[in-house]
Amino acid sequence: MAGRKNGLGRGLDALFPEKKSAVKEPVKKTTAKTENKTVATEKETTGTKEKSNTAEHKKTAMIVKISSVEPNVNQPRKQFDEDALLELSESIKQYGVLQPLLVSDKKDYYEIIAGERRFQAAKLAELQTIPVLVREATDQQKLELAIIENIQRHDLNLIEEAKSYLKLAQDFDLSQDDIAKKVGKSRSAVTNKIRLLKLPIEIQKALMEGKINEGHAKAILAIENPEKQRALLELILKSGMNVRQTEEKTKEVFGDYVSIYNF
Repeated sequence: MAGRKNGLGRGLDALFPEKKSAVKEPVKKTTAKTENKTVATEKETTGTKEKSNTAEHKKTAMIVKISSVEPNVNQPRKQFDEDALLELSESIKQYGVLQPLLVSDKKDYYEIIAGERRFQAAKLAELQTIPVLVREATDQQKLELAIIENIQRHDLNLIEEAKSYLKLAQDFDLSQDDIAKKVGKSRSAVTNKIRLLKLPIEIQKALMEGKINEGHAKAILAIENPEKQRALLELILKSGMNVRQTEEKTKEVFGDYVSIYNF
């Protein structure tokens, strides 16, 4: 996304407001009429400042009690690596939370849009406060931002990612093309991830735990019968077959009619 021009071409002066001349203006005589006008102007200016401060509050980070922050129930990431979380917690104990959480103001509490891993680690570090950036966002935007952050950090496992795409499609009536554009993936990548949810739960669990990868799952999906899919998973786990060996075994045992690459 192209950034807006910030005037740096005019040098550092562009970053600061121009200084007004120090020449004193002649003192004007005040009357009751002008005094009333001045008071009205001051009230109007005060109101403008208050609005400006409210807008600024949304742009800058602020420190809030960690007890006032709550996770989003639609957070796509459900599993957190305990060792990695402990490492981050130790880092936070020493240096604090360096990147504010992105949250929405729910009046009674702040709901996390992005940054739940930092939040969980901060709780482990027994922090009492945490930095946040408040943003207004719809439920759809919150889910999109959470998915994008997790994908960029490679924090989602394959099934969590697939479920996130499916939720965007079902809850917000987005096409797979729309989803692909929003998360910066190809349409085929989104389609392939969603198809993983057709696998039996045992195979989905193996994917989540990293016992097999997406290539293995692709070969298994070429078989339509769930029992045969489970049998192939068992064979992969017992013999330690790589993706290429799995593809060959799929053709050998279940016939050439399976289309391993056609999904």
